[in-house]
Amino acid sequence: MNYKLFGHDVRIIFIWQMILGVLTNLLIYLVARRYFGDFTATLSAIMAVFCGQLIFYELVLLRSSMTVFFGIFVVWLFGVALDKNKYPWWLLFGFVTGMAILLQIYFVFFLFGGILLLARTLRKQYKQLFVYTGCLIAGTIIAMSPAVMRNAIVGAPLLSLNSNGATTFITDNNVTVRSFVGWAAAVRITAEIMGSSDGHLIKAIILTL
Repeated sequence: MNYKLFGHDVRIIFIWQMILGVLTNLLIYLVARRYFGDFTATLSAIMAVFCGQLIFYELVLLRSSMTVFFGIFVVWLFGVALDKNKYPWWLLFGFVTGMAILLQIYFVFFLFGGILLLARTLRKQYKQLFVYTGCLIAGTIIAMSPAVMRNAIVGAPLLSLNSNGATTFITDNNVTVRSFVGWAAAVRITAEIMGSSDGHLIKAIILTL
């Protein structure tokens, strides 16, 4: 979408990644202040501002900056939704969480965690719990619907959002991995396990382990 709107100029991507980096620092401050107080919030923000990894990835064509942003944004938005106690905020929380899931599949745990925390908070208010949970799930479905429709059109599994999970797990967990050396693909082992597992994630995990 970025290329369609602005052309094939990666500098535009770097600009909005840096903007997300600034917003990430702000969200870290707000979340830390909400749950741990002003001193912790200030210290956390200073550490985030001078974190070399965050600065580095803002000028790299990877989704790392967006992943960090959505990770803290979802946490902040959950707290706001609890404070506001209004239907639209839970719908928005679900929508943002759905967008995050499209970015990285493991954000589904944020969704489950949000539902569990909401159930714990409203455990005696059944009507609100039912409605808010419905809004949360509806927002998630709305955000993910384009990917589901795309999968339906091309004949892929409807909820298939990641095609490299098996190879990533094999690469990071096979017997040749050495800590603190850096990421490197084990081509032979990966090819063998992918062939034996037919590319299925669960089979690949079992064979790798």
